[in-house]
Amino acid sequence: MLKLVEFVIEAKKIDRETDLDINLLKQYINRLEVKLKGSRKIMYSDIINLIAREENIGENVSKLMRWCGTKIKRGIYYINDY
Repeated sequence: MLKLVEFVIEAKKIDRETDLDINLLKQYINRLEVKLKGSRKIMYSDIINLIAREENIGENVSKLMRWCGTKIKRGIYYINDY
């Protein structure tokens, strides 16, 4: 849980810069935590895949996908690796 808090603090910094919807990000992370049941760390690609599977659309979802994609391009694959 501490890692999630640190991640959310980092995401809030980014929120100011990119207008990222932090609540949407938290929702996806919480769903993935339940689904993965702690079997492994959550990856940014997991968030993108969940969005794609649920066929969610919208500006906030697009921003979240781009943000996750940018993290992956920078070589940061897990949400707690920053």
